[in-house]
Amino acid sequence: MSESQRASLVLLTKIRVPRRRPDILRRARLIEALHQNIHRRLIFVTAPAGFGKTTLLVDFTSEAPGRVCWYHITADDRDVGRFVRYLGWAFRQAYPELEEPLHDLLEGRLPTRSIQGLAGWLNNILAKYVDDFTILVLDDYHLVGEQLEIVDFVEAFLEHLPEQVHLIVASRSVYGIPTTRLLLRNELGVLGPKDLRFTAKELQELAQVAYGVLLPEDYAEDLARRTDGWVIAMLLAVRLRKEGRLLLIRGEREELYTFLAEEVLRHLPEHLVRFLLETSIFDEFNETVCREVLEEPRAASYLAEVEQRNLFVLRVDTPQGEVYRYHQLFAE
Repeated sequence: MSESQRASLVLLTKIRVPRRRPDILRRARLIEALHQNIHRRLIFVTAPAGFGKTTLLVDFTSEAPGRVCWYHITADDRDVGRFVRYLGWAFRQAYPELEEPLHDLLEGRLPTRSIQGLAGWLNNILAKYVDDFTILVLDDYHLVGEQLEIVDFVEAFLEHLPEQVHLIVASRSVYGIPTTRLLLRNELGVLGPKDLRFTAKELQELAQVAYGVLLPEDYAEDLARRTDGWVIAMLLAVRLRKEGRLLLIRGEREELYTFLAEEVLRHLPEHLVRFLLETSIFDEFNETVCREVLEEPRAASYLAEVEQRNLFVLRVDTPQGEVYRYHQLFAE
């Protein structure tokens, strides 16, 4: 089978580094943080949907040193064989010389069914053939982060990753990444929701770049506070302002609700969607409220899962103790 025929069996758009668009705001503070941590084995970028994770990494990789391999994960990549095959194609895209050593994998034939053996086989090839400083981006990792075989593979792959290869994972949740061990060895860098929230100054710059709109400082500060730095909501508000309409009036929030329904809720298990709907009626809640008012005996584990998935929840200390609050727009 020719290279073009084999390539036609994979979606090349999933393994090509996205092009940087001219209307992207360069978030200097975050790009600098990535540069400062790029020597680490893993950088973990985690935040809810619509916080600009992919855009940030596209911007960063456009100026990053060495070669960049990109794998945009989709929901049909939950089989470990398919996952590793696309991983092989991502490396092949950046290193044509890997064509021969990765031949069987690119054809869809795994050299072994052992997860540990598969990770070791790939690491050995990378150690032998990849000499340049290399960044591998796994985008939308949350779509496979609960598949045990893939999690085991990624853990084994990371454990023996050649020193010239560095992994950046973008995910909406913290599932499926062995962060504790890497953190103890000082081999982990993390950018979380607090880091990715847009500041009022960044919002002003983004409005200028994306829409040519000059936002007053007090308006930008108020919008940043009301949206909690959520860029999707910010951009919608700026667009409405440009069109001369009111900011986020109820009738105009449908776009946000559609985004949440399509990009967040449909990927969640049924029990968690139900729990989110039930708890969204509270301004503040904790495990006791969930257990006694909602009569939910698994409240503790559900709350932990909501936090791990970065589902727009904030943990807040109050005089009455620790409580949870949802982002206002998410709660609605």
